[in-house]
Amino acid sequence: MPPPNTRRGIPPSRLARTPREPIYRTTARPAMTVSRSIRNQAQTMKGRITEELGRVTRNRRLQRRGRADRVSGSLKQAVEKTKDAFRRNGSGPR
Repeated sequence: MPPPNTRRGIPPSRLARTPREPIYRTTARPAMTVSRSIRNQAQTMKGRITEELGRVTRNRRLQRRGRADRVSGSLKQAVEKTKDAFRRNGSGPR
């Protein structure tokens, strides 16, 4: 039977544990969710369709509403991409 301080004949010096490197986990939120991206793209498409419908029917109010939806969706998408860029490289405000 091996001595109690060894395991299967391994010398005690080899049994000493080496310190592990700490695991760093980021606390940043995940990148822009797919649902937000789809929602913004859907708003942009809705705006394009509405704007074109207004153009075909010569309804200026419908054109303006469509243009507003299209620009709003594109702007939201750009803002989300910018947020993600700052989150990824860690240079955002703390």
